[in-house]
Amino acid sequence: MTGSPVLTSSASAQQFQVAHEPGDPVPGPDDADRTDREVVRLGLGKFGKVLVVDAIIRIRPPSRRNIEGFRNWIAQLPETIGVFVVSGAEDFLVHIAVRDNQDLYAFVIDRLTERPEVADARTTVVYEHLHKTQITPNT
Repeated sequence: MTGSPVLTSSASAQQFQVAHEPGDPVPGPDDADRTDREVVRLGLGKFGKVLVVDAIIRIRPPSRRNIEGFRNWIAQLPETIGVFVVSGAEDFLVHIAVRDNQDLYAFVIDRLTERPEVADARTTVVYEHLHKTQITPNT
């Protein structure tokens, strides 16, 4: 996804001088294989984005053509961090990152509503995101 804060190439990791985990060395030219298979997460501040938002979107009519078309369109937007196609009353949960409330408003009003298949869009600001870096298998 364009503009995503997740990079998978050693060249990008070197450009931003980031490590895989705190304490890891910054990837060098000899680390190309390792870096291409791992995800490097960057702080969104490096991209001028400080507001992370979940957009909950309903598509109508919910046809394969509309769902896949919207998925492919939203995934390439520079504000998009992640796209989840979900079950239930809504069709998508989209993580986006913007600079401020005005950018959020423009994203919803100017971008989302330009799509005729978007029947409803709601947003929720993310105050904090915790995630595991390792998963322990069930025994």
